Amino acid sequence: MRPLADDFDATVSCRPSGPASSLTYSHARSGFLLYDHFMNRLPRAGLVRTQPVTLTGLCGVGQIPALNDVMPSGLSGRLDVAAKVTRQERIGYVICDERGGRARIEWITLEVAVYAAATGEKLGPLYDWWRTDAGPEP
Repeated sequence: MRPLADDFDATVSCRPSGPASSLTYSHARSGFLLYDHFMNRLPRAGLVRTQPVTLTGLCGVGQIPALNDVMPSGLSGRLDVAAKVTRQERIGYVICDERGGRARIEWITLEVAVYAAATGEKLGPLYDWWRTDAGPEP
């Protein structure tokens, strides 16, 4: 598959079973390009890009659209948080929203420079899948 955009060097897409009906992982050419691409996605979810980042909503309780920090949870899970965390605690950012009757979660994993996006029918089950099974692991 062709890379998502010029800022990326590889993209993999699949249709997993379960709550995620589509899933895409894209590797960015740099951390700056990854972050910039992700922040440029905010308006599609009905969010405003600000500097510094303004966190809003909370994916885990369905307050969407949401932009949250992501922290590790357990050995291989992740958790969205609405409060700012330190750079050392944060492993990325996540956007959650619904469009056209479909739930969507987009996230970046900073350490491995990966942008990912998944869609599903319902946000709750998609969010639970994202927390424990979505990858990539930092």
